Amino acid sequence: EYNKFPATTEKLRNAIVEAVDEEHIEALKDPVVDYDMVAPYDLLGQIKSTILLTTVERKELKALVFKEWDVSSTSIRAYANAIDAAWKTNERWNNTILEQDIVDHFVGEMYKSSLFDEKVMAMWEKRKEEVRKWDSAKKFFFSKADDEKTYKKSTAKNAGFGSMAHVEEEPPADATDESVNVVLEAMQANTEQMNAVAATNAGLEQTVKEQSKQITALIKMNENLVKALTTAGVKVAEEDKAKEEKKKTTTAREWRMCPFCKEKHKGAGKGCLRRKVNAHLRPKNWTGEDIDE
Repeated sequence: EYNKFPATTEKLRNAIVEAVDEEHIEALKDPVVDYDMVAPYDLLGQIKSTILLTTVERKELKALVFKEWDVSSTSIRAYANAIDAAWKTNERWNNTILEQDIVDHFVGEMYKSSLFDEKVMAMWEKRKEEVRKWDSAKKFFFSKADDEKTYKKSTAKNAGFGSMAHVEEEPPADATDESVNVVLEAMQANTEQMNAVAATNAGLEQTVKEQSKQITALIKMNENLVKALTTAGVKVAEEDKAKEEKKKTTTAREWRMCPFCKEKHKGAGKGCLRRKVNAHLRPKNWTGEDIDE
């Protein structure tokens, strides 16, 4: 079995080299012996690491990480989870993004949200640089957001009891006009938000389409590779079988009738060990008899 390994390795290596575009493996090519010293496993690893994205695709993937936070429609945890998911997608495509850049973006969105007062933001900024990491940023602002929700609920509950005394009061004369303006502003804000969501969805659809193309190309490459490896394996098995048949045929030819001792054995003829002239060729444990010639 060990003797079959080099031949099988060579067949697999050649099959891989023939099945893929050289741009994906040329980094392993030797100027003298080409790929003869490269293991099939290393070739497969190189192929996996060189499915490259275009500059536009890399930019679009990074944009998924650095999206703005829509405080009115997305919770802080959902926003952070979306960043995590986008970051992992970039890592799978070898699209490097520094953790500090993600932390800086996330904290910047916290500033813009106006959800946290200056005191809370100052608490974060006073933290040591070595602990201002992505996980600690999420934990810190999740906690402060929970505190803010608790405070608002408590305030709304207390305000509700006092407001009941004014339920029957008549609104001011100009309240109708003001209400109309509020509704119009809300409608305009909702329209803008819907347009923004539509634009975002269009961008995501385009990104998904591009990723689908990459995945389809990778699947096709893998299919070609599997087909090539299977073909190579079959060829090796057929060649090994042919060698065994040849070996049996050769062995059968070596055992033939000896004209001296009248028996079938290897070296029949002048090489017969029963001949006295061949006594020096006999093994130490020889027990045969000499023949008269």
